Amino acid sequence: MTLASLADRGLQGYRRRYRSQAEWLIAAPGRVNLIGEHVDYNGGLVLPAAVDRHVVLAAGPGPEGRLLAASAAADQSWDAAMAFCSPQSEPFWGRYLAGVAVLFQQRIRQPLPGLQLWVEADLPTGGGLSSSAALEVAMATLLETVTERSLEPKAKALLCQQAEHQFAGVPCGIMDQFAVTLARRTRCCVWTVVLRKPTFFHLDPRLRLPARV
Repeated sequence: MTLASLADRGLQGYRRRYRSQAEWLIAAPGRVNLIGEHVDYNGGLVLPAAVDRHVVLAAGPGPEGRLLAASAAADQSWDAAMAFCSPQSEPFWGRYLAGVAVLFQQRIRQPLPGLQLWVEADLPTGGGLSSSAALEVAMATLLETVTERSLEPKAKALLCQQAEHQFAGVPCGIMDQFAVTLARRTRCCVWTVVLRKPTFFHLDPRLRLPARV
Protein backbone atom coordinates (compact mmCIF):
# COMPACT_ATOMS: atom_id res chain seq x y z
CA MET A 1 0.00 0.00 0.00
CA THR A 2 1.28 3.49 -0.79
CA LEU A 3 1.58 6.11 1.92
CA ALA A 4 -1.01 8.22 0.11
CA SER A 5 -3.51 5.35 0.22
CA LEU A 6 -2.78 4.72 3.90
CA ALA A 7 -3.24 8.42 4.68
CA ASP A 8 -6.57 8.41 2.84
CA ARG A 9 -7.69 5.42 4.89
CA GLY A 10 -6.70 7.31 8.03
CA LEU A 11 -8.76 10.33 7.04
CA GLN A 12 -11.75 8.15 6.20
CA GLY A 13 -11.46 6.28 9.48
CA TYR A 14 -11.34 9.54 11.39
CA ARG A 15 -14.47 10.81 9.61
CA ARG A 16 -16.38 7.62 10.36
CA ARG A 17 -15.35 7.59 14.01
CA TYR A 18 -15.74 11.25 14.94
CA ARG A 19 -18.10 12.52 12.20
CA SER A 20 -15.81 15.44 11.43
CA GLN A 21 -12.74 16.24 9.35
CA ALA A 22 -9.26 15.66 10.74
CA GLU A 23 -7.10 18.77 11.12
CA TRP A 24 -3.75 17.01 11.31
CA LEU A 25 -2.28 14.02 9.51
CA ILE A 26 1.04 12.59 10.68
CA ALA A 27 3.01 9.57 9.44
CA ALA A 28 6.07 7.78 10.79
CA PRO A 29 7.87 4.85 9.12
CA GLY A 30 8.92 1.53 10.51
CA ARG A 31 12.54 0.47 10.36
CA VAL A 32 14.69 -2.50 9.46
CA ASN A 33 18.12 -3.07 11.01
CA LEU A 34 20.83 -4.30 8.65
CA ILE A 35 23.69 -4.73 11.14
CA GLY A 36 23.89 -5.01 14.91
CA GLU A 37 20.59 -6.53 16.03
CA HIS A 38 20.12 -6.05 19.80
CA VAL A 39 23.58 -4.54 20.39
CA ASP A 40 22.08 -1.07 20.92
CA TYR A 41 21.34 -2.10 24.52
CA ASN A 42 25.12 -2.15 25.08
CA GLY A 43 26.13 0.90 23.03
CA GLY A 44 27.17 -1.04 19.94
CA LEU A 45 27.24 -0.23 16.23
CA VAL A 46 23.95 -0.47 14.33
CA LEU A 47 22.80 0.15 10.75
CA PRO A 48 19.04 0.82 10.59
CA ALA A 49 17.03 2.17 7.67
CA ALA A 50 13.42 3.25 7.29
CA VAL A 51 10.97 1.03 5.41
CA ASP A 52 8.04 1.98 3.21
CA ARG A 53 5.43 0.93 5.77
CA HIS A 54 4.00 3.44 8.19
CA VAL A 55 1.83 4.38 11.11
CA VAL A 56 -0.55 7.25 10.32
CA LEU A 57 -2.34 9.40 12.89
CA ALA A 58 -5.36 11.41 11.77
CA ALA A 59 -6.23 13.88 14.52
CA GLY A 60 -8.44 16.77 15.47
CA PRO A 61 -9.44 18.79 18.53
CA GLY A 62 -11.18 16.75 21.22
CA PRO A 63 -12.91 17.36 24.55
CA GLU A 64 -10.90 19.64 26.81
CA GLY A 65 -8.26 17.82 28.80
CA ARG A 66 -8.96 14.44 27.22
CA LEU A 67 -7.22 12.11 24.80
CA LEU A 68 -9.48 9.91 22.66
CA ALA A 69 -8.03 7.28 20.37
CA ALA A 70 -9.36 4.50 18.17
CA SER A 71 -7.75 1.94 15.88
CA ALA A 72 -9.30 -0.32 13.30
CA ALA A 73 -6.42 -2.79 13.58
CA ALA A 74 -6.86 -3.21 17.34
CA ASP A 75 -10.66 -2.95 17.14
CA GLN A 76 -10.48 -0.86 20.32
CA SER A 77 -10.98 2.70 21.46
CA TRP A 78 -10.24 4.52 24.68
CA ASP A 79 -10.81 7.84 26.38
CA ALA A 80 -8.44 9.13 29.05
CA ALA A 81 -8.00 12.31 31.03
CA MET A 82 -4.73 13.79 29.76
CA ALA A 83 -3.55 14.66 33.27
CA PHE A 84 -4.25 11.18 34.65
CA CYS A 85 -2.91 8.81 32.01
CA SER A 86 -0.85 6.25 33.86
CA PRO A 87 1.12 3.07 33.15
CA GLN A 88 -1.04 -0.05 32.78
CA SER A 89 -4.30 1.97 32.67
CA GLU A 90 -4.83 1.96 28.90
CA PRO A 91 -5.10 -0.82 26.30
CA PHE A 92 -1.56 -1.95 25.52
CA TRP A 93 -1.27 -0.05 22.22
CA GLY A 94 -2.73 3.03 23.93
CA ARG A 95 0.05 3.10 26.50
CA TYR A 96 2.50 4.25 23.83
CA LEU A 97 0.27 7.22 22.99
CA ALA A 98 -0.50 8.02 26.62
CA GLY A 99 3.15 7.81 27.64
CA VAL A 100 4.29 10.20 24.93
CA ALA A 101 1.46 12.62 25.78
CA VAL A 102 2.27 12.67 29.51
CA LEU A 103 6.02 13.07 29.02
CA PHE A 104 5.61 15.71 26.29
CA GLN A 105 3.28 17.67 28.55
CA GLN A 106 5.87 17.54 31.33
CA ARG A 107 8.61 18.54 28.90
CA ILE A 108 6.91 21.71 27.64
CA ARG A 109 5.42 22.51 31.06
CA GLN A 110 1.96 23.33 29.81
CA PRO A 111 -1.29 21.39 29.48
CA LEU A 112 -2.02 19.76 26.16
CA PRO A 113 -5.26 20.54 24.34
CA GLY A 114 -7.88 17.83 24.06
CA LEU A 115 -7.28 15.55 21.09
CA GLN A 116 -9.05 12.75 19.27
CA LEU A 117 -7.05 10.34 17.13
CA TRP A 118 -7.56 7.64 14.56
CA VAL A 119 -4.65 5.20 14.13
CA GLU A 120 -4.08 3.57 10.74
CA ALA A 121 -1.07 1.41 9.89
CA ASP A 122 0.34 -1.10 7.44
CA LEU A 123 3.16 -2.02 9.82
CA PRO A 124 2.56 -5.47 11.31
CA THR A 125 2.54 -5.67 15.10
CA GLY A 126 5.35 -7.90 16.30
CA GLY A 127 6.86 -8.12 12.82
CA GLY A 128 10.29 -6.76 13.77
CA LEU A 129 9.70 -3.45 11.98
CA SER A 130 9.29 -1.27 15.09
CA SER A 131 5.60 -0.46 14.89
CA SER A 132 5.68 0.71 18.52
CA ALA A 133 8.48 3.21 17.86
CA ALA A 134 6.64 4.46 14.77
CA LEU A 135 3.48 4.99 16.86
CA GLU A 136 5.43 6.86 19.54
CA VAL A 137 7.28 9.10 17.09
CA ALA A 138 4.08 9.85 15.17
CA MET A 139 2.43 10.88 18.44
CA ALA A 140 5.36 13.08 19.45
CA THR A 141 5.38 14.72 16.01
CA LEU A 142 1.64 15.35 16.27
CA LEU A 143 2.09 17.04 19.65
CA GLU A 144 4.92 19.18 18.26
CA THR A 145 2.59 20.28 15.46
CA VAL A 146 -0.42 20.95 17.68
CA THR A 147 1.50 22.88 20.34
CA GLU A 148 4.03 24.50 17.97
CA ARG A 149 6.75 23.36 20.38
CA SER A 150 9.42 21.40 18.54
CA LEU A 151 11.88 19.07 20.23
CA GLU A 152 15.42 18.47 19.04
CA PRO A 153 15.33 15.10 17.19
CA LYS A 154 17.49 13.22 19.68
CA ALA A 155 15.45 14.60 22.58
CA LYS A 156 12.27 13.43 20.84
CA ALA A 157 13.68 9.94 20.36
CA LEU A 158 14.71 9.74 24.02
CA LEU A 159 11.28 10.92 25.15
CA CYS A 160 9.66 8.17 23.07
CA GLN A 161 12.01 5.56 24.51
CA GLN A 162 11.17 6.74 28.02
CA ALA A 163 7.46 6.43 27.23
CA GLU A 164 7.97 2.82 26.15
CA HIS A 165 9.94 2.04 29.31
CA GLN A 166 7.57 3.68 31.77
CA PHE A 167 4.15 3.15 30.21
CA ALA A 168 4.44 -0.04 28.16
CA GLY A 169 6.94 -1.70 30.48
CA VAL A 170 9.25 -2.59 27.59
CA PRO A 171 12.98 -2.10 28.42
CA CYS A 172 13.93 -1.35 24.80
CA GLY A 173 17.16 0.16 23.56
CA ILE A 174 17.24 3.51 21.77
CA MET A 175 17.88 2.29 18.21
CA ASP A 176 14.25 2.05 17.10
CA GLN A 177 13.20 5.53 18.22
CA PHE A 178 16.35 7.13 16.81
CA ALA A 179 15.99 5.29 13.51
CA VAL A 180 12.37 6.36 13.06
CA THR A 181 12.96 9.95 14.19
CA LEU A 182 16.04 10.47 12.00
CA ALA A 183 14.77 8.50 8.98
CA ARG A 184 15.65 9.87 5.54
CA ARG A 185 14.47 8.67 2.17
CA THR A 186 16.93 6.27 0.44
CA ARG A 187 19.38 6.56 3.33
CA CYS A 188 20.59 4.17 5.99
CA CYS A 189 22.01 5.45 9.24
CA VAL A 190 25.13 3.99 10.85
CA TRP A 191 25.97 5.05 14.37
CA THR A 192 27.53 3.95 17.62
CA VAL A 193 24.67 4.07 20.09
CA VAL A 194 26.80 5.15 23.05
CA LEU A 195 28.00 8.24 21.11
CA ARG A 196 24.62 8.96 19.47
CA LYS A 197 26.27 10.46 16.41
CA PRO A 198 24.59 9.19 13.23
CA THR A 199 26.22 9.08 9.81
CA PHE A 200 23.96 8.67 6.76
CA PHE A 201 24.77 6.62 3.67
CA HIS A 202 22.95 6.40 0.36
CA LEU A 203 20.94 3.25 -0.35
CA ASP A 204 20.29 2.22 -3.93
CA PRO A 205 16.49 2.58 -4.27
CA ARG A 206 16.47 -0.56 -6.43
CA LEU A 207 17.46 -2.68 -3.44
CA ARG A 208 14.75 -4.93 -2.06
CA LEU A 209 15.00 -6.46 1.39
CA PRO A 210 13.15 -9.71 2.13
CA ALA A 211 10.73 -9.43 5.03
CA ARG A 212 8.84 -12.07 6.96
CA VAL A 213 5.59 -10.20 7.57
